[in-house]
This record gives sequence, C-alpha cells and structure tokens, in this order.
Amino acid sequence: MTNITVIGQGTGHTLTADLSLSGFNVILYEEPEFKDKLRDVIERNSIELTGAIGQGTAKVNHITTDMHSALKSSEIILVATRANRHEMIAEKCVPHLQNGQIIVIAPDNGGTLTFAQVFKKANLNRKVYISGMSGNYYPCSFNRSGQSCSSFTSKRKTFSGFSRKRYRACFARADQARKSP
Repeated sequence: MTNITVIGQGTGHTLTADLSLSGFNVILYEEPEFKDKLRDVIERNSIELTGAIGQGTAKVNHITTDMHSALKSSEIILVATRANRHEMIAEKCVPHLQNGQIIVIAPDNGGTLTFAQVFKKANLNRKVYISGMSGNYYPCSFNRSGQSCSSFTSKRKTFSGFSRKRYRACFARADQARKSP
C-alpha cells in the first residue's frame, strides 16, 4: 500500500479525502499555527467529501502538526500550499526526508525551484524527486466543520521535473501508485 503525505489545508483536505476514499494510506500535515482549523477533522478523524469528484466520509490515517511524523513512512509527499509557504515548508522537510521520496507541488508556481534551492542550501544528501504540477489539485472549498466540496472534476495535469531521464522512473512510480493503492 502506498503511503502519501498531504501538506496543506483547503485543497489538501479534498486531496486527502479523495485519496483516502481511493484506498491510500494518507497522512494530513498542517502547521501548528493552523491546528485550530483542523479541530473538527481531528475530533472525527475524517473528512466529509461532496461534489463532482466523489461523495463519502474519508477516514484520515493520521493528522499531525509534526513534520517528522508526517514524512517518516511516506513514499509520496503532495504539497498543496500557497507559493508564499513553499520555502518554509521545504526548510521544515529537509531534516526528515528519506531517499526515494517523491515530492509533488501543486500548483507549482516556481515551487520546484524553491524546494531545489532550499535543499541545495541545506546540503541535502538524500536523493528525493521534486516535481511540480500545472494548476491546483482540485477546484474546491473546505469549511472548518470538516467538509470539503469539489466544484468539478479536474482535468489531467502536466508534471515537470529537472531531469527527463531521472524523472521517468519517478513518474512511473507515481502513476503506478495512482492506479493501485
């Protein structure tokens, strides 16, 4: 089973719910200062998904504000935050990243470059794959009572990475995970 960490609220909640309902083990991470916005989700340990991408109550495997706990067992890390948080998130990820982890940033908005710069500055000696996705994961809204609504299904998105040869394997792993949780 593929373990996935989702970083961020709003779109991150919809992404977490959709992946959970699809059978993935999902960890939802958010910064401690935003923990109050997760209160209902933490209490119920679930997100109610409605809208065009699906319906249902999605159990969240783990909800945390601790980056180590969020990343330690994940193969794929999906970053669903605003661009102005990319640098801070990348810095918090550095000590906890492991070889072979895949990071997907959406919307990219230069996030792949920001993450790469932070990792280079930190002399990260683990091989991680950073990729970006055009556009947001989903057009959606989330309210504090733990409900996420998707307006319509998302079109197929394009990915980008730094090395075509290196990323073929990365994209193949991500595609395999998408097809069979």
